[in-house]
Amino acid sequence: MNVFENEILNLKKSATFLLYADNRISLLDKAKEFANLLMVENSNDILNHPDVSYYSDIKISDVRDIIISSVESPYISNKKIYIINSIENSKKEPLNALLKVIEEPPKNVYFILLTRRLEILETIKSRSIILNLNLSINTDIVKNNLSVFDFYENNLDYLNLYLDNVDKIDINIYEIEEIDEIFSSIKNIFDDKNIYTITAYQCAIRYLIENIKFMKKLDVLMVKERLMSILLVNNDNKKSRERIKMFMNTCINKYSKLKNARYLDKLIEYKLAIDNNVNIKLLMFLFIHTLSKI
Repeated sequence: MNVFENEILNLKKSATFLLYADNRISLLDKAKEFANLLMVENSNDILNHPDVSYYSDIKISDVRDIIISSVESPYISNKKIYIINSIENSKKEPLNALLKVIEEPPKNVYFILLTRRLEILETIKSRSIILNLNLSINTDIVKNNLSVFDFYENNLDYLNLYLDNVDKIDINIYEIEEIDEIFSSIKNIFDDKNIYTITAYQCAIRYLIENIKFMKKLDVLMVKERLMSILLVNNDNKKSRERIKMFMNTCINKYSKLKNARYLDKLIEYKLAIDNNVNIKLLMFLFIHTLSKI
């Protein structure tokens, strides 16, 4: 019996669940799995269920909507579910407002909060059922494939994808030989995410991290411009930020493995700023400029 099935057996009339895991586990995939169990569904598209609401982050306006909708009757089921990602990056104002509804949630309303860190508002933690998903990892799989696990950003979902296709894929053939190759590899992962595009993307970012500091200033400027043309989505600020955050996360992962990762803290600072009200183009330029420093 997995951790979610155990919670279903002991399910209350309403509850808040805090799912915690490091980046070896896809929190959103686990939240969707849990939501399917709560709804007694088996859907690949549970986030589009009329009684399931998903927030990639939480703002005060979102909380107002949640407070209003949570007291309304479900559309087609007997429950309402709110999935809120990246709680650890949320500001205190929306979290304090959210606290008011999770303290006394309406009947058959369930909150699934996702976090990479447990250093969050104590009042939220104290009113949540904390599920540490790291405890469910098959450590033997990781131990037996450490180098591949490391290559795929310590992401267990990526590792499992690789192992499912291990006889079809050779990481070495995706190695980058010149700078122009990295842009198509980065673009492709946003067009069609699969083990092949994921592998090419990892190789592309690794090449960029290892070589950008040796480039001429004009070449670095070209890299900035071409990356922005890939990562920025016209008229979709939310998707642009998601792409940039993914790009920054992978860069930071690869950069941290360098012998001289002297600007790691600065890169992390830029990545954390992406959820704030900042000029994302300027932020990306500063991020790339920092990567290019010797």
